[in-house]
Amino acid sequence: MTSNIEDTPYIVYKLGFSANEDIAEVMPDGSIVSRQFLQVWVHDYSDNDTGDYMRIDAVIKQVIAALHLGSSVADGIIACKFLEISQDLNDETLNTVVKYVRFQLTLKE
Repeated sequence: MTSNIEDTPYIVYKLGFSANEDIAEVMPDGSIVSRQFLQVWVHDYSDNDTGDYMRIDAVIKQVIAALHLGSSVADGIIACKFLEISQDLNDETLNTVVKYVRFQLTLKE
């Protein structure tokens, strides 16, 4: 984001904590497997006339289709698992309606 006024809807993502998976088997190359959580927030401008959760839900559907069960061995992402979609929220600071979708990444460090 470059300001609190963006073209809508827009996405903001946040990487959460990372934790060792404590898998008994070590990867063949000796690397450690960990998990990290990813939240993708979808905002839509809200002013009584614009902004609705249907547009947000359409974007979330596309995000899930793009990421769920995905992987990128080259980037160390073994798997990406869809976990949940939030309830309808609003952000009074940004004047948006918003929802997030959460994923669990399994990573090879």
